[in-house]
Amino acid sequence: HRQVLRIANGDLSDPPRQPSASAEVRAMFEGLEMLRLQQRRRLELEEEQMRLSERLRHLSRTDMLTGLLNRRALQEAADHA
Repeated sequence: HRQVLRIANGDLSDPPRQPSASAEVRAMFEGLEMLRLQQRRRLELEEEQMRLSERLRHLSRTDMLTGLLNRRALQEAADHA
């Protein structure tokens, strides 16, 4: 119960090892470990998506040859000013 609550609250740290238990309880702990691994991977993918989105935004606003702001980015900056 505590492990499920910790996972739900974003705590993906590994819990202390549990003593030997029945096959049903062992399967439950294995399922919780799989859930932790999937949540960690989801967080990694979200971070990668944010990095790629920022990279794409940068590329869409700069000239590939010079690295300077392109016309659209300059117009947005002028409108903002």
